[in-house]
This record gives sequence, structure tokens and C-alpha cells, in this order.
Amino acid sequence: MVIQRLTTFITTLSNFIDAIAKKIAIFLIGVLVVLVLVTVFFRYVLGIGIGWSDEVARYVNIWVALLGASIAFKCGEHVGVEFFRNLLPEKAAKIMRFVTNIAMLALLGLSEYYCYLYVSRSRAVTPSLQIPYKWIQMSLFVGLAIMTIHLLSFLMADINHMVSGTFFTPPDIKEDVE
Repeated sequence: MVIQRLTTFITTLSNFIDAIAKKIAIFLIGVLVVLVLVTVFFRYVLGIGIGWSDEVARYVNIWVALLGASIAFKCGEHVGVEFFRNLLPEKAAKIMRFVTNIAMLALLGLSEYYCYLYVSRSRAVTPSLQIPYKWIQMSLFVGLAIMTIHLLSFLMADINHMVSGTFFTPPDIKEDVE
């Protein structure tokens, strides 16, 4: 019962954060498109270069990439070990997925720790805008944190299925009736 409630909470949190990440990524992509178009217009039509625009575009692009990576992770769109998993029987593939997720959780946790240390010690500022690099470096920390929450959601769902005895039960296949 506790595991089921915890699974529901983490899954709801994962879905909520994913929805926010999608909205922020879409907004940042819009900012990036407008910024690049304005920069091109100013540079090639008016002959005036905007010195800070390249810097802002680069940093916005970094945030979009890492938010996009967390969104892709939630959807299962990252490159995985599908080749090896497809060679295994279904039960072994589920066990392999679970063990792989545990290993990924350890790796993400370690990455988060070192990322935190790196960001907390950063004192440099960007060349044009004099923005602390911490704001750009935080994109990695945030992206990894979101992926960790998604991974916890996957693991809790698997643990919930193990406890309930449905881990090795094949999913229901619904046939179209016409």
C-alpha cells in the first residue's frame, strides 16, 4: 500500500515536471528563433552587429538541449541497449531493464553530486553580459535532476509490479473489434 502511494506520488511528480519542462523548452525555442532572426536582420539588413546575441543564443540552446534530453528520457527515446535486450527472453529483458535502471540511478546520483560541486564553486562570468556561469551550468544539474525523478518513477513502477506479483505478467493486448 505504501509502495503504491509512493509510486503514484513519484509518477505524478514526474509527469508534472515533464509538463513544465516541455513548456519551458517550447518557450526557450521560441526565444531562440526570435533572437536568431533579429540578429540576422540586424547584421545583414541594417549592418549592425549585436554582440551579446550570439552568447544568449548559445546559452539558451544549452538549456533547450538539456531540457529536451530529460523530455526524451521520460518518453524512452534515448539510445539504449535494445539490441541486447531484444536477444533475451521477456523475463530476462525485464530484469535487465530493472538492473540497468538501478545502475543509471547510481550514475545519475554521482553525476548530480559532482555537478553540484562544480556549479557551487563556479565564480566566472560570461564575456559579454557578465552573467554568472552558474546559471548556464545549472542547466546540467536541472536536466540530470529531472532525469533522476523520471528514473525513480520507472523504478517505483517496477517495484510496485514486483510487490504486487505482476512484474512478469505480459501487458494486456487489446484487439480492435470491428
